[in-house]
Amino acid sequence: PMVIEARVEGTFLQTVTALQAQFWKDFDYRLYSGVNVVRDFARYNNLDMAAVMPVVFTSALNTTAESQEHFNLLGELTYGISQTPQIWLDNQIYEAGGGLQMNWDYV
Repeated sequence: PMVIEARVEGTFLQTVTALQAQFWKDFDYRLYSGVNVVRDFARYNNLDMAAVMPVVFTSALNTTAESQEHFNLLGELTYGISQTPQIWLDNQIYEAGGGLQMNWDYV
Protein backbone atom coordinates (compact mmCIF):
# COMPACT_ATOMS: atom_id res chain seq x y z
CA PRO A 1 0.00 0.00 0.00
CA MET A 2 1.00 3.55 -0.59
CA VAL A 3 1.02 5.95 2.34
CA ILE A 4 -0.65 9.25 1.53
CA GLU A 5 -0.33 12.24 3.81
CA ALA A 6 -3.67 14.03 4.20
CA ARG A 7 -2.02 17.42 4.63
CA VAL A 8 -2.46 19.67 1.61
CA GLU A 9 0.41 22.05 1.04
CA GLY A 10 0.32 23.95 -2.20
CA THR A 11 -2.02 23.76 -5.14
CA PHE A 12 -3.93 20.71 -6.28
CA LEU A 13 -1.46 20.23 -9.13
CA GLN A 14 1.50 20.36 -6.74
CA THR A 15 -0.19 17.84 -4.44
CA VAL A 16 -1.00 15.30 -7.16
CA THR A 17 2.46 15.75 -8.70
CA ALA A 18 4.03 14.97 -5.31
CA LEU A 19 1.72 11.92 -4.94
CA GLN A 20 2.73 10.69 -8.37
CA ALA A 21 6.42 11.06 -7.51
CA GLN A 22 5.85 9.16 -4.26
CA PHE A 23 3.97 6.42 -6.13
CA TRP A 24 6.84 5.84 -8.56
CA LYS A 25 9.34 5.81 -5.69
CA ASP A 26 7.26 3.24 -3.77
CA PHE A 27 6.57 1.24 -6.94
CA ASP A 28 10.31 0.53 -7.24
CA TYR A 29 9.91 -1.92 -4.33
CA ARG A 30 7.31 -4.06 -6.11
CA LEU A 31 9.89 -6.78 -6.79
CA TYR A 32 10.92 -6.99 -3.12
CA SER A 33 9.32 -10.34 -2.31
CA GLY A 34 7.62 -11.53 0.85
CA VAL A 35 10.50 -13.97 1.33
CA ASN A 36 12.90 -11.02 1.42
CA VAL A 37 10.67 -9.26 3.96
CA VAL A 38 10.71 -12.30 6.26
CA ARG A 39 14.48 -12.79 5.88
CA ASP A 40 15.22 -9.15 6.61
CA PHE A 41 12.81 -9.15 9.56
CA ALA A 42 14.54 -12.22 11.02
CA ARG A 43 17.99 -10.76 10.43
CA TYR A 44 17.01 -7.41 11.98
CA ASN A 45 15.57 -9.14 15.07
CA ASN A 46 18.38 -11.73 15.37
CA LEU A 47 15.98 -14.66 14.98
CA ASP A 48 18.42 -16.92 13.09
CA MET A 49 16.53 -20.06 11.99
CA ALA A 50 13.38 -19.54 14.07
CA ALA A 51 10.03 -19.50 12.34
CA VAL A 52 9.29 -15.80 11.99
CA MET A 53 5.63 -16.07 11.01
CA PRO A 54 4.70 -19.64 11.87
CA VAL A 55 0.93 -19.27 11.34
CA VAL A 56 -0.64 -17.61 8.32
CA PHE A 57 -4.23 -17.12 7.20
CA THR A 58 -4.94 -17.20 3.48
CA SER A 59 -8.39 -15.94 2.49
CA ALA A 60 -9.97 -16.07 -0.93
CA LEU A 61 -13.37 -14.98 0.34
CA ASN A 62 -15.41 -12.36 -1.49
CA THR A 63 -14.05 -13.31 -4.87
CA THR A 64 -16.30 -12.46 -7.79
CA ALA A 65 -18.81 -14.94 -9.15
CA GLU A 66 -17.01 -14.81 -12.48
CA SER A 67 -13.71 -15.91 -10.95
CA GLN A 68 -15.52 -18.75 -9.18
CA GLU A 69 -16.98 -19.91 -12.49
CA HIS A 70 -13.52 -20.00 -14.06
CA PHE A 71 -12.22 -21.97 -11.09
CA ASN A 72 -15.07 -24.48 -11.42
CA LEU A 73 -14.22 -25.10 -15.09
CA LEU A 74 -11.09 -26.89 -13.91
CA GLY A 75 -13.18 -29.63 -12.32
CA GLU A 76 -13.41 -30.98 -8.80
CA LEU A 77 -10.43 -30.42 -6.53
CA THR A 78 -9.24 -33.86 -5.42
CA TYR A 79 -5.79 -33.01 -4.08
CA GLY A 80 -3.95 -29.84 -3.19
CA ILE A 81 -0.74 -28.90 -1.46
CA SER A 82 1.03 -25.69 -0.64
CA GLN A 83 4.58 -25.52 0.57
CA THR A 84 5.70 -22.37 2.33
CA PRO A 85 9.08 -22.33 4.06
CA GLN A 86 9.12 -21.67 7.80
CA ILE A 87 5.33 -21.83 8.16
CA TRP A 88 3.94 -24.22 10.73
CA LEU A 89 0.27 -23.75 9.85
CA ASP A 90 -1.32 -22.25 6.74
CA ASN A 91 -5.06 -21.84 7.30
CA GLN A 92 -6.73 -21.42 3.89
CA ILE A 93 -10.38 -20.54 3.34
CA TYR A 94 -12.35 -20.05 0.13
CA GLU A 95 -15.78 -20.49 -1.40
CA ALA A 96 -16.43 -23.38 -3.80
CA GLY A 97 -19.50 -25.24 -4.95
CA GLY A 98 -21.81 -22.95 -3.01
CA GLY A 99 -20.07 -23.73 0.26
CA LEU A 100 -17.20 -22.66 2.44
CA GLN A 101 -14.00 -24.68 2.05
CA MET A 102 -11.23 -24.71 4.64
CA ASN A 103 -7.83 -26.31 4.37
CA TRP A 104 -4.95 -26.55 6.83
CA ASP A 105 -1.45 -27.22 5.57
CA TYR A 106 0.78 -27.98 8.54
CA VAL A 107 4.21 -29.26 9.40
